[in-house]
Amino acid sequence: AEALSNLACSAIYLGRVDESRSFVRESLGLCAELSFTIGAAYCLEACAAILVRTGRPREAARLLGASQRVFDEVSATLDPVAQRMREETHAAIHDALGADEAVALIASSEGLSLEEAVDYALASLD
Repeated sequence: AEALSNLACSAIYLGRVDESRSFVRESLGLCAELSFTIGAAYCLEACAAILVRTGRPREAARLLGASQRVFDEVSATLDPVAQRMREETHAAIHDALGADEAVALIASSEGLSLEEAVDYALASLD
């Protein structure tokens, strides 16, 4: 699951969005099967990066908020590469929507359960 998530992030940075979608879908499936909460949160981060790069900042904002809630709940922090991707995604969301809307969307999705966020991510990737 982690390897697939890492491949998704690498594909994002290489501009291979279709490949990244495939990797993140497979990783999310494994994370659900294994109840790998933190792995699913990393996948939500990757999904948000994919969505903002494909012109869907509102969906990206919702996933960013949901993933942050998971990281907060388990008292975990992002690794440096994921933190960089989060910052880039966050900045792109703010640029696309403006600060007020971006903050509101991110905050509104913090109430999503992990299962709801994963379902939303998978639907948004289609």
